[in-house]
Amino acid sequence: MNPRVVPPAATLQAASAGTAACGGRDVVEYEPCVGNQAVADGGVRRRRPPRLQICLGSEPAAFSEARSSLRECLVKWGLEPFADRAVLAAQECLANAVLHGCRGVEPGESEVTLTAECRTSVLWIGVQDPSTELPLRRDAGVTSESGRGLCLVDGLTDGWGTISSTLGKTVWFELDISGRKAAR
Repeated sequence: MNPRVVPPAATLQAASAGTAACGGRDVVEYEPCVGNQAVADGGVRRRRPPRLQICLGSEPAAFSEARSSLRECLVKWGLEPFADRAVLAAQECLANAVLHGCRGVEPGESEVTLTAECRTSVLWIGVQDPSTELPLRRDAGVTSESGRGLCLVDGLTDGWGTISSTLGKTVWFELDISGRKAAR
């Protein structure tokens, strides 16, 4: 499966726009994923999917809380059958964001943001880092110690891609939840 570079429309806004200051867990919507909540937008009603957003520093130590928060959120949204795949793929994206996306940046001077959205038929998860350099999927050799992250993301998910912005990039993936049963 090749990555798609078509950004989901609801994710184009900056990760910090309309949310509390980064540095901790920020739950924008945290309710069962049984349909999307109607939101008034300048007199026009539109649907906004339940959403979790976590802003982390660029240290791997913050991953444990992010994984736990994501798993907890997915359970509350009724998506527990998808939690293992989603958390593992998110962990790989977080690791790549810190290892590659924050390369050359002093710890504490950059942020990595994990966003999860429960849409009608798709669970969308993105990891934003400050680098504009797009990820490259590599074919790691049998004895290589690294280079398998995007291959894992590709194998665990139903699609993935990147979004470039002035804030850096977001590597995202989707899981098809239309049947609400984990297929794998």
